[in-house]
Amino acid sequence: MSVDIRQIGEILYLLENGLPYPTSAYSTSVPRFLLDGVYQAEPENHSARETELPFCFNKIGDELEDFEGEVTFTKSFVFPKTSAAFHRLVIDNFHHSVRLWLNGQYLGDSSEPNLPAIFNAGAALVQGGENHIKIVLSNCWDSRSLPPRQFKNHKPGWKLYAGIFGDIYIESLPDTACFKADIRTNDNAVCATLLFQTTCASPEASLELTAPDGTHICREDFRLQAADGFACHVFRQTLSSPLQWSPEHPALYCMTVFCGADKWVYRFGFRKIEARAEGILLNGKPFFLRGICRHEETHKTGRIMSNDDIEIETGLVQELGCNFVRLAHYPHSERAYTIADERGLGLWTEVANYQAGLGIIQGLFGKSSEIKSANKKSLRFIFNLLKSRNQLLDAGYLLRVRTSLLKLVELRRNHPSILFWGIGNECWSFSKKAGRALAGLRDEVLRFDNSRPVCYAAFTLPLITRLFERSFGVMDAVCANEYFGWYYGKADSAKSFWRSLHKKYPRKPMLLTETGADSFIDEEDSQINQCSMLTSHIRTAHETKGLSGYCMWLLKDFACPEYPIAAPTNGKNCKGLVTSDLQKKKAFFEVQKLQHHRYNDMLNN
Repeated sequence: MSVDIRQIGEILYLLENGLPYPTSAYSTSVPRFLLDGVYQAEPENHSARETELPFCFNKIGDELEDFEGEVTFTKSFVFPKTSAAFHRLVIDNFHHSVRLWLNGQYLGDSSEPNLPAIFNAGAALVQGGENHIKIVLSNCWDSRSLPPRQFKNHKPGWKLYAGIFGDIYIESLPDTACFKADIRTNDNAVCATLLFQTTCASPEASLELTAPDGTHICREDFRLQAADGFACHVFRQTLSSPLQWSPEHPALYCMTVFCGADKWVYRFGFRKIEARAEGILLNGKPFFLRGICRHEETHKTGRIMSNDDIEIETGLVQELGCNFVRLAHYPHSERAYTIADERGLGLWTEVANYQAGLGIIQGLFGKSSEIKSANKKSLRFIFNLLKSRNQLLDAGYLLRVRTSLLKLVELRRNHPSILFWGIGNECWSFSKKAGRALAGLRDEVLRFDNSRPVCYAAFTLPLITRLFERSFGVMDAVCANEYFGWYYGKADSAKSFWRSLHKKYPRKPMLLTETGADSFIDEEDSQINQCSMLTSHIRTAHETKGLSGYCMWLLKDFACPEYPIAAPTNGKNCKGLVTSDLQKKKAFFEVQKLQHHRYNDMLNN
């Protein structure tokens, strides 16, 4: 793996391909040399072509829609002369894995999809002359990918778009550069731990704190004491009655870190999120989550979403009256987090630790035509499915999950909108060993950030989940995806399910992390059924002791190979409240009506 855990004193950080993995800054003055544009692309066993990056190469209807293999991207560029001490090459977003060469020198690899990959370009970079970059991107899908392949003919739960989805650039960093800012708040105090990479023995730096309205609060100048090229500074400040970040008032403070003429701006909020026996508390007060799940894709551009696309979909979320979004089932683009900060939307963010070991369920009951036609009576087929239940215990797979989680935490840690770190979704977590694996992932996250609850969305097999689900005992909240009334039972049966869980785990809050029903814009009955299903579960969430909220599945229909290509699904998961082209279904208006009224009034009618 290209990522290592290092520490300065008691402060942990990540090192990827020779450089520290950075906390995302809201803005920076560090020069960026963009490497986007036209590349020569050579897919395995296909003819070469010119391609403009960012690019998603296996969109629906494209020549390479079903391509699985490696694509080599090459380009020449002239880089200007600089006085920078470090040159960090960044591939901002990609899927599944990348390897990178600069001027024939191998710089490293990255196998954590949908997260930035960083490389140390300093030794290989030619300044004031021509350079040649080669990126080899692979979308090969196997048992250790995120998400993992479970068996032959297994179809993923969403379209695994492949390509480079974000910018490629070289950052020219000064001789002292801030790479980690861990900003914590508690009541009226702020504490920031800052880590620097430096070539100096005792460099000077400073920081400035500003209020949400831009007014100056304080400034601190300090001298760093470097050791082995790194330095640490801890800043503490008490404020008089700071504004709290909340859905009603998303107050954002700024901390600007200066190293000479260069600066890094980090935004943060005064907010406290807790998972307590009495429920989810935000700033010490009960916070009931009116949530919806969201995938990040469009039919036209695949996984590449413009800021305008994200703004439009976030507007739909708020139009519905939601105060919470579960970003499924992988890290989303930076704009999804910053707009949530600005608009006061709470977030659950997770990595694609998705249905690991659940092959026995998918293999026997999967929706795809390949699965339906498989010889389910074969003893070998059944044996392999049973064997695949241990996928979550595979050391190589767990290392990839852990690395992705830690990169996500390091990158996004200062977003006040992130209320929960999600370590996975619907894995085979019914054994004691699986419970220990999940607990280990939770502990790793808490080593890097203990300021938020760490959760996991469990798969529901009604009776088995009640009796054997292990995540409920080791996570900070009892979280389950349940589809009573759709895949099993009746919608009203959800009440007894949640009551039994509360009885078993009375000291933990509970969250309904998925529920829904497919519906189709040209089928009235299906839309009426979706309305009924969602209304029933929303009522259950409000009427059931211990439930602190719900998250509907989901905002928008999305491409899903698991679903048959034939009508009415046409290869899509159609549980969205809007279609893939954003037409509003009846359920959109029904949920909007429910969520914009006082729930006490709704429940009494």
